[in-house]
Amino acid sequence: MKKNITLLVFAFLATTSIQVIYGQSWEKLAGPVGASVATSIITRDKGEIYCFSASGKMFFSTDRGKNWMRRDLGLPGTKAASNATLKESAIGEVFLADDKDIYRWDSLANTWLKITSALAAIEDYNFSPDGRTLYYGGTRDFYIFNILTGSSNRQTWWTHSLESLCLGNHQNFVRRTLGASGEIWKFNDDGSNLRKISDTRCCRNLLYHLPSNTLFDYDNDFFVSKDFGNTWTKRNIDPNIYITKIIPLKDGTLLGIGRYVYRSGDGGINWTKDPSFNLEELESIYYRTKFSIADDDAILFDNGSNAYYLDASGNMYEMELPLVEPNINNVQQIGQNQILCRSQNNYQLSSDGGQYWQKLHLDLNRELHLWEDGTLMYATSDSLYFSEDLFKTFMQNLYLIFFR
Repeated sequence: MKKNITLLVFAFLATTSIQVIYGQSWEKLAGPVGASVATSIITRDKGEIYCFSASGKMFFSTDRGKNWMRRDLGLPGTKAASNATLKESAIGEVFLADDKDIYRWDSLANTWLKITSALAAIEDYNFSPDGRTLYYGGTRDFYIFNILTGSSNRQTWWTHSLESLCLGNHQNFVRRTLGASGEIWKFNDDGSNLRKISDTRCCRNLLYHLPSNTLFDYDNDFFVSKDFGNTWTKRNIDPNIYITKIIPLKDGTLLGIGRYVYRSGDGGINWTKDPSFNLEELESIYYRTKFSIADDDAILFDNGSNAYYLDASGNMYEMELPLVEPNINNVQQIGQNQILCRSQNNYQLSSDGGQYWQKLHLDLNRELHLWEDGTLMYATSDSLYFSEDLFKTFMQNLYLIFFR
């Protein structure tokens, strides 16, 4: 079986439709499909979507992911760095940070322009409200770059990770960490007066909510400031509510995502559960998950390997790029036609010998097993779950005590 699996994986990766291997003819299958999305955004005004694949290809959609165009002229065409990040400035310009370089999309020339670089990988970047100044940094350096003139200024520091929030009018913040501990620092618009204002921890997020004039430093614990970080208080919410990501909507409402989806209309003081959302894909959202939001409250989540589009009605879709770059980790073949594949992003199942593939939206940490009749099974700490319809329903839930 090990030899058969090795040959099957080789057939997946073949570059032509027919390969002759040791005198045998092998046909390249039509999948698994899809590709890893290193970073993605949706633009505010037009709702256009950019997705940068792990292989370094930039895709662009004007219809919320139904159709895609390539938009990577000017990019190096190499594998995306682990820190690759797309962002939109306050004036609607789109930028890409990839390793040590930052690119800006030039809509007139239809190309990406490399505008600045750092000495080491860029951890995070942000913009002034007028879109003229770019703030970015890595573990050892902090930069202020004037987009119009090209002039830059560099300061040295030391941090394990970096998160920036730039509001302008000298209200600019950065989280610096050393291991699990961290600090929030503040600086003026020209980068001067960089100073510590608060202790914090790693693995949290900064957010400013304009309607309530509230600055959040949060994970499942909320700390808030009403004076732009000069003083902080802990905000106690219902202990049964667990929120890992807060998203401000256009009407001033806050959307909280955790074990459930919640809404707050009073600046995050009180939260009400919203049952209209499907949490299947939202379960993977945590502090590292980035998001961008269009003016119609459509949200694009970016977890570094997938992009998920969530509309204002609570419907969620995974962005499917027209690529066959699944990054296969494991393959199970049962009988002639049943093939279960684990890629970097998801499980995919083919029941016709590899011509058509269906994605299974299941946690990759769950070990799946496949039977020849198409039955799937996975185990939890105390149960076995069986399904014949891709886990839309469960056939059985057998407690493992029966097998001891």
